[in-house]
Parts: sequence; C-alpha cells; structure tokens
Amino acid sequence: MDRRLIKDQPLEENSVWHIAGFLRVSKSLGKLLFTNIEDVSGSIQVLFKGEQAQELLKIKRESVLSVEGILKKRKSINPSIPLGEWELIAEKYEVLSEARKVLPFELTSASDRPQEATRLKYRYLDIRREVKANLISKSEILRIFRDHLVHENFMEVFTPSLSISSQEGANTFDTRVLREKKEAIFSLSQSPQLYKQLLMIGGLERYFQIANCFRLEDLRADRQYEFFQIDIEMAFSNQEKLFSIIETALSKIWSQFKKSELPTPFPRISYDEALKRYGSDKPDLRYEFLIDDLSSHFKELSKANGHDEAHGLFIPDIEIFQVEEKWINSIITKNDIYILKIQDGKVMRSSLMNMSYEDISIPKVSSPLSYKNGTLILVTCDELTRKNALTSLGSLRMHFSKRPKAQLEQEYKFAWIVDWPLFEYNELQGKWVVAHHLFTKPASGSVGFDIKGERSMGYDLVLNGVELASGSERNNDLDVQNYIFSLAGLSAQEIEDNFGWFLEAFNYGVPPHMGIAIGVDRLVQMILGVPSIREVIAFPKNNHGICPLTNAPKLL
Repeated sequence: MDRRLIKDQPLEENSVWHIAGFLRVSKSLGKLLFTNIEDVSGSIQVLFKGEQAQELLKIKRESVLSVEGILKKRKSINPSIPLGEWELIAEKYEVLSEARKVLPFELTSASDRPQEATRLKYRYLDIRREVKANLISKSEILRIFRDHLVHENFMEVFTPSLSISSQEGANTFDTRVLREKKEAIFSLSQSPQLYKQLLMIGGLERYFQIANCFRLEDLRADRQYEFFQIDIEMAFSNQEKLFSIIETALSKIWSQFKKSELPTPFPRISYDEALKRYGSDKPDLRYEFLIDDLSSHFKELSKANGHDEAHGLFIPDIEIFQVEEKWINSIITKNDIYILKIQDGKVMRSSLMNMSYEDISIPKVSSPLSYKNGTLILVTCDELTRKNALTSLGSLRMHFSKRPKAQLEQEYKFAWIVDWPLFEYNELQGKWVVAHHLFTKPASGSVGFDIKGERSMGYDLVLNGVELASGSERNNDLDVQNYIFSLAGLSAQEIEDNFGWFLEAFNYGVPPHMGIAIGVDRLVQMILGVPSIREVIAFPKNNHGICPLTNAPKLL
C-alpha cells in the first residue's frame, strides 16, 4: 500500500490519493455516503458511491480504512476546517481493522466531553481527540529545545533510573531485588542530580537529557508520580550564560506556538524582593497590586505584636463583600493581619475590624497606587514569620485583581528568582532546612557561614506564578559540601551511607559547574493553555495515583 499522510498529499485537482486512517463521521444521502477519514496529520471528506456506500453503512465508526481516490473541489465549501474546499472521490477501499463495539463516548463532538475517569480508562480513544494534538505539540516543543541545546554544544546522555535513595526531599519508589542471594533495594531516580554532577567531574562539560523522574508525592493538577524534565548541566560557565540559553530556547518555542516574541532578557528578581513586593517566591507579574513596606509608618502597631516589620497591600475603591469575609478572616486568624479602611487619606476602622486606631496620614510609598480611598490590608511580622505573613498578602493581591481573566490568559510574564537563602526556617518542622537542595553552592563559597543569613547561588524560573524550572551553581569543594550536610543535620555516618560514593569523586578535581531542570509537562501545559498536565501526558495517573486504563497499582 503506497500510503501517504493527508498533509503530504498533492493539493491538485484530479490527483490520485492513497490514504489510510480512522472512519469518522458518516452521512448517507441516497446512494452517496459522505465520510471523514482522519490520520495523525489531519482529515478529509471522502465520498463513496453506489455499492461501496451501501457496504460502508454496515461498518462502525472508528474502523480503520485504506482508501484510493481522486481529489476534487467540493461543491459546498466549509471554510472553517482545513481542506474544507476539497473532497476525495473514493475508487476503492479496504477495511484494515473493523471496529466491533459502539464507542464509549463521542470522539468528534467538542461539547460532549466525558468524565475524566472514562477518558483515562479508554485513553487510546481519548488520544484520538484533542489529546493527540497536545502530544504532537509536546513532541515539537521538545524537538525545538533539543535542537537548540545541541546547537549550543550540549550532548545528550542518559543516566540510570535505578539508583539508591539520596534524601532529596521526596519519598522514593523502591523495588526489591536479590543481590548475592540477599534482598536489596533499588530506588527509582527522583532526579539525575548526582549523576549529572559526576558527568561534569568526568569532563563532559555540557550535558542534557529528557529525564524520567519518580517522586512519591501528593498528587494534584500539576503533579504526577512519574514525570519528565529537561535536565541540563554545564561546567566552566556562569549564571547569565545559562539564563541566555534557556531564554533563547523558550523564545523559539513562543515564536512558533504563540506567534509572538518573548521580551528578553527576563527580569531578575531577588528572593527578598519577590516576597516583599509580590508575596510569593513564585510571583505572578501579571497582577497590578504590589505590597509596600510600611514598617516605618506603623512602628507602634508592630511593637504591640512583638514584631519589627509591617507590610501593606492597598486596594483602591474596594468593597469587601460578605461572601469574602469568611475567607479573609481565615487568613487573619493565621497571621497578625488588619483590614483598614482608607477614606480621604486617613486610616479608619473597617467593618471587619473590632479594633480602633487613631487617624494616621497615609504614608508616601514608591507605588503607582494612590492611597486615597480604598482598603489597606496590613500585616505585622518578624524574621521567622515574614514568609507566611507576606504569602498571605500575596494571595490577596491576586484575589482582588481587577484585570479580566481573558486578558490575563493572553499574557506570559517570565522572571528569574535569584539570591535565594541557602537555608529557610520551617515553622512546621521547627528547624532550618535547605531552600533548594543540599548541593547548592553558598554565595560565600566557603565554610563557617551563618545558617540564618547565608544566600545561595540558586535560581528559579517562574512563569505567571508557576515554577517552571529550578537550578543552581553546585558545590565543587568537599569541605563546603560536608559543612552543608552537617548544617542540614546529617551525621557523619548518614553522609557516608548516602553520599560517600558521590563525595569520593571530589578528591579528583571538580570543575565549577551549574545546571537547571525544566518541568516538561508543566511547560507544555502552560503553552497549550490546558487545565491539567494530564492533558499533555499520554497515559497519566488520576489524582489518586491510579491508572484507570490498567488499574495499576495492583493490590497485594
């Protein structure tokens, strides 16, 4: 069968086409049968006549046909679809595979959308709908990225998926095997982190792979137990060079998929500025309201709460509706937050506040907002509670945005978040924990730093409030690496058991190196504008971690 894709056929009247694909819609009109044949590249109307039409009426939709025919101009053109002015007049056909059952859900109707459980159970049918286009786009996005990295002299190297647990912050998937007649455990790799650093020590200098990673974490719309990341590592480089490589690749993708140019370089925002101005370490730059530092204007209020800082979010001309009161109060109870009414430049008691304040002149702040009439949401905090307090304001700045949703969905605001703390205080755990991971280089580059104040050489790439990528410069000094392990609370024995094999390489020369990992599914999801990463994964798990197609995992 000399079959070609529909998109590769000659668009010349009276040309002979040989196509094969799924039999879609059928409409009988006397001795004529109008159908659509669809392959991976597109679809075209096919007209069957006479006995052929009568025979095909007995064939169920989604049967697989091979058709040979003559291309003609359609009498009634459909300008809303590709090839809407053409049709194929069938001369002969062959049923390659006949569908035996009635479809569990409609494949051609955009309005008839089945439940996700049904879609995932019959995923192979669901792929024939819009999921197919998503997967094709995903493949093209990866091709663009791969071609760009190869152009930048990166080499694609695959690292093991079967490894050992390395305490990278998430629970591992373990599989039991026999080793020298004794039971042993492999852990599925959470990331290629240590292997790619060893590749730099091995002298490869520029590496990448589309890495398959496994993490036993809680599931939600943007997480799966297994996922892929564009994993990159490079030696003898610097932050700006790495950023430029990523920005150029994304610009190429946006140019093809969004028909627009991304403004580069992306903004660089320090971690502290992101928290203090946007209330998030993943700031969404599309929203208009910003947080102001009002510490010097509310000193007495801060001291009364045992704090030394005050931060405020001013929303002009806002009414706090009763439906929002419960939600806002739930935030107030978790933080020292005050909702104040601003009228004619004076601070007044809000209906949501049972405390009264003396009138205070509105402070002058470097903000495009005019403190005249509206609502001021004020929070006081100290060093340890600052992040939670500012995060609360960050949620409110997006909640009260006046920008239309349709407008927001058309904007793409990237930013690099830099100058992270090396350690952050975790209130739930009651201790200091690494902000990125254990292998991030401290800004000082030496031992003896203060765990509370040391900055790191870590960075994140954020798009519209979503973390797309994370990376850092790595430690290439054994003493510094061991010092970070000790600050993280690891004993000498734990360090040896978990990382001894890795640290041994530090005795033989370690080039300065850095890297980044970009979440493939999350990136594709945002480019295509679909609600969940499950829409861009061929065979995803549901939000309970179950595969409805295979019913995995099996109960023991």
